[in-house]
Amino acid sequence: MPPENTSRLLAKLMRDVLRTEDFDTLADLVDVTKTRCARLRIRWTNDDLTRAMTLIASNRPLTRATWTPKCD
Repeated sequence: MPPENTSRLLAKLMRDVLRTEDFDTLADLVDVTKTRCARLRIRWTNDDLTRAMTLIASNRPLTRATWTPKCD
């Protein structure tokens, strides 16, 4: 499977995870996603996960905590 398709598949899976749960940290979100991938026997790389998170973050927040840049 080409890398782009793997990232899109992971993004779909991660969106499904985000529909059912809220996360305080990205690490928690990634752990749940990795567990689901293992159950479904989906291979992934760290780059795939990063691309999937980038796709999702362009439309919605990934965690409950929102980061705001510090203004001097």
